[in-house]
Amino acid sequence: MNNGGCTSCWPGYSLTGDANCVEEKASQNPNSNDPYCIQLTNGICTQCSSGFYFNQGQGLCVQLNSMCKTSDTTNGACTTCYVGYTISGT
Repeated sequence: MNNGGCTSCWPGYSLTGDANCVEEKASQNPNSNDPYCIQLTNGICTQCSSGFYFNQGQGLCVQLNSMCKTSDTTNGACTTCYVGYTISGT
């Protein structure tokens, strides 16, 4: 039976037990000033929320490009695209 509940979520969101998508934020790690850092080690973010990567230059978690089907989570580079899109160098 289809009840309209979510079965999966966009990157950066997690599926709850009642079939809703909620944004992943630092509520999972209250010691971080970065709202998308979910794990700190010695004051440095070592894990970002799903759909984000740690940008060394900015020192915080940055959202991955939503047009990318898959991305390199170490530098945010698009590795594959959804149908109808291609990777272009900028």
